Amino acid sequence: MLPLAMLGDVPGVQSSCFLELAVSVSSYAINCVLVPVAPAKNRALFRFRESGTISVRKGRGRKTILDARDLRALRRHCITYRNATVMEITTWAQEYFQETLSVNTIHRAIRRRRLKLYRSKKKPYLNMIQKRRRFLWAKAHLKWTVAKWKTVLWSDQSKFEVLFGKLGRHVIRTEEDKDNPSCYQRSVQKPASLMVWGCMSTCGMGSLHIWKGTINAESVGQMAKGQKGYGLDVRGPE
Repeated sequence: MLPLAMLGDVPGVQSSCFLELAVSVSSYAINCVLVPVAPAKNRALFRFRESGTISVRKGRGRKTILDARDLRALRRHCITYRNATVMEITTWAQEYFQETLSVNTIHRAIRRRRLKLYRSKKKPYLNMIQKRRRFLWAKAHLKWTVAKWKTVLWSDQSKFEVLFGKLGRHVIRTEEDKDNPSCYQRSVQKPASLMVWGCMSTCGMGSLHIWKGTINAESVGQMAKGQKGYGLDVRGPE
């Protein structure tokens, strides 16, 4: 008697062996030649007589609600309305696809299309006047040489709010702790703030200055004196 595993791992080899046996040989005779576990032998013989092969068909699983075409439409909608919430996208999908869809289903479908929910990066808004000023400034300095740019002192300032208890937007808590004072994010209408100014040049980094009040052209001139590489001061477009 010959075990089924000795017929080889290639489905074609196993199918050819079954073909020689299953054409005119009874199940009892096959059982005498092949010695697998009885249920496995019966399933293999049934698959061969039904499909002509003993290869196990890959399980298809439950059919998804949204097919490939629906997922493409969902991706187009998400890219068009990037600031929409998952709940808003779910409401649109229920009306568009005429299906009962949950928020979790839409969330999984969005991830399946290689999209994720991120927090937006903050960028300063530029109107047309500011854009034109920057364009004209860049055009005026287009022919500057590298040696001339090395004489420039680059500076920038930032505003920092001084507020006790501002620890971030997120807090770890339970659903019942929403009214716990330790889970609050404190906010005031006009928080105290400080202006910080720094500079750099080809000679290295300059000193960091803390300035109380608003930084203007006069205060920049006062802080720029004595810095490394202080020389030609090029005012920006704004």
